[in-house]
Amino acid sequence: MLKTEIIQKKADFAQKGKLWVEPLRKWIKSANQIEKIAFSKDFCFEKSLLKKIGTNRILRDKKIHMNFVAPYSLIAKYKGVEGELIENNTGEEEKKTANQKWWRILVDARTYFEQVTSI
Repeated sequence: MLKTEIIQKKADFAQKGKLWVEPLRKWIKSANQIEKIAFSKDFCFEKSLLKKIGTNRILRDKKIHMNFVAPYSLIAKYKGVEGELIENNTGEEEKKTANQKWWRILVDARTYFEQVTSI
């Protein structure tokens, strides 16, 4: 009896654990694509992208102001975050700061997708 319960729990965990992986993967690809599009000149695609990631878009002073929808709001949340700099003489401080920022975004995004898929 105990062995079958353990096998069932393992199977249940595997199924529940996988539910958030694919949405997170798609979101990461989408976020990477957004960065590339932000510097392109394809304005039609930018418009459709803005509809996907944000609401309440307002054009003020030649700038777009908007509220981002979850999980895209995580990127905006960490835009100005700076991690602790680790002192060394190789110039690695900026790279480590950027990595820390992206790691925090990834952890928050994973938590978001785990919560959304468990509902």
